[in-house]
Amino acid sequence: MPRAYIKPSVASFYAARPARQLALLAKQQATKDRWDAGCSGFKIVSSLETLDEVATSESEERLALVAELPLLEVIEDVADLANDMVLSGRVPTTAASNAIHIAIASVHRVELPPLTERSRRCRMLNSQ
Repeated sequence: MPRAYIKPSVASFYAARPARQLALLAKQQATKDRWDAGCSGFKIVSSLETLDEVATSESEERLALVAELPLLEVIEDVADLANDMVLSGRVPTTAASNAIHIAIASVHRVELPPLTERSRRCRMLNSQ
């Protein structure tokens, strides 16, 4: 079974109060539906970085969602890749915190699957 890496945003969308904006509410519901349906056949993994970020949110539901997931290690290659992505401009400095999650998934050869319908459509369009 392929593995999929879960970032903090997934836990946030899953556990957030229902949004007032229809588009955001649809994204939240799509995230919940996919998670509850078994994440499309992926074995879900995460990292200590995700766990730490979710723990700072003070949401027990968010923490419970990721607390029992297998955690991937941040080895030296992960830190090097994350730094390289930011320094080279492939990840903007305003999104530098995302570089570590991208690097973890890349180094450990784990999918970063979209859990929302909107992300899935964008991925399909980009692959054409």
